[in-house]
Amino acid sequence: MNSDTYQFYRHSGKFSPHGLALALIVPIAAGFLLGYVYAYLIKWIPFIYLNIFITAGYGGVIGFLAGWMLRVGKVRNNALAGICGLLAGLAGLYLGWNGHVHAYFEDAPVLCQPGEILKGMGYLYAHGSWTLKGEPVTGVILGIVWGVEALMIVGLSTLMTYVMISGSLNSSTKEEAEEERRFGVSSLSLIHSWPHQVKYLCETSGNQLGISRRHG
Repeated sequence: MNSDTYQFYRHSGKFSPHGLALALIVPIAAGFLLGYVYAYLIKWIPFIYLNIFITAGYGGVIGFLAGWMLRVGKVRNNALAGICGLLAGLAGLYLGWNGHVHAYFEDAPVLCQPGEILKGMGYLYAHGSWTLKGEPVTGVILGIVWGVEALMIVGLSTLMTYVMISGSLNSSTKEEAEEERRFGVSSLSLIHSWPHQVKYLCETSGNQLGISRRHG
């Protein structure tokens, strides 16, 4: 089986509902715990460069989990992979903020409602959550930092999921191609050989008609 046939299968666009469900459920379930880890690491580690890598790692792991589940569910649709990565990233962003509220506020619930998260963000926006040269970072500057963090988490999650589906040929795709080869010619072969098949059928039909006429 040549690489062209594998290319055909890799971009087949196939998907299954359970594969899409897994690509959302698993990152969200893992993100609930990872959001706490991410928030406390950001709080405890005062080095901005390390925080950048932590944020990138958090978004990348969320996207990896979504892409992995799409592979397990045999999803071959690049567009759906991007959408799942985007939704998983947005969920990861929410769960990261859930961890932040728990890290900075006493008696915060285990899972915060959107209103509680917005209230916590408002307080931190006004008073700051970290310092730079001894001064708390607040207001617009802090908002820009939050925006960059959000873009990193959602963007890397989307990119990771998309690349995992569109950028590599996994073993399950090869198995599908080999199975198709065992039970008949591939779809590409059918496309290229159909004129010869039509010609053969016409000749066969003509011969049979000639025999029938002679016997008649």
